[in-house]
Amino acid sequence: MKNLFLFIAAAAISFAGSAQSDIAISSAAGSGGSGFALNKEAIISEMNDGTFDGSAYLYDDWIKGIVIMPDGVGAEYYMKYNVLEDRIEFSETADGKGIRAIPNNPNYVIQLGKERFQYLNFADVSNDLDGIFKIIKPFDEETILVRRYQRSIQDMSEAQKSSYSSQSRPRVLETDDFYFIEKGMIKEIKNHKKRSLKSLNEKNEKQLKAFIKDRDIDFDDEGKGLAEVIAYYLSLQK
Repeated sequence: MKNLFLFIAAAAISFAGSAQSDIAISSAAGSGGSGFALNKEAIISEMNDGTFDGSAYLYDDWIKGIVIMPDGVGAEYYMKYNVLEDRIEFSETADGKGIRAIPNNPNYVIQLGKERFQYLNFADVSNDLDGIFKIIKPFDEETILVRRYQRSIQDMSEAQKSSYSSQSRPRVLETDDFYFIEKGMIKEIKNHKKRSLKSLNEKNEKQLKAFIKDRDIDFDDEGKGLAEVIAYYLSLQK
C-alpha cells in the first residue's frame, strides 16, 4: 500500500506544477498510438435513458482530458465521470460516440479539465473505501486530501412512504466526503469549521481554532479552506 500511495502522491504533486505541454501526449487510442490499449475496452451506453431523475455524471458535458501513466506518457480523450457506476468514460469524439470506460487502475491518473482523478483502493484498511477519488491537495509524498463522490438510485418504496410524495420514478441521490490520507492511512474529515478538527490531533486544537479565526478560513465547497487548515496542521507536526 505504501509504495502505491507514494506513486499517487508523486503523480498528484507533479501534475500540480506541470503544464500540459510538459506531458508527452501521444495520439488517441483509435489511431493505434497511445500505448494504453484502451481501444480494446467494450463499448458501453451513456446513462441518460430517462428512467430516473437526475444525472449519473459529475458533469454532463464531454470534457477533453488526459490519461497519464507513470512514465509520463499521456493520451487525450473526451471524458466524463460516471459517479453512479464509479467509472470514467471516454470517447475519441466530442459528441461521445463509441463510449468506453477507463479501467479502474491506480496506475492511471486522469486529468479532466483542471481536476485530477485517480482510482484508489484502501479496502484493506477501511471497508468500502475503494473507487475513484478527486485529488484536492497533495501536501507531500505521504499526505494528501481527496474527495469521494457517490451517487445512488433512490428506492421508490421509501420515497412513496410519504403521503406528500408525487414522484413517479426514482431519482439520483448525491453525497460526497473528504478524506485525509497520511502515511498510508485514510480517514474521513468533515469540510466544516468545527467538525474538521475532530479528525486531527487533539493537542493542536487550540492552535487550529485560532488559525481558522485569525485567517477567517472559508470552508468552501471545493475544500480549499479545509486544505489550508490541514497545511497548517502539518506545519505544527514538524
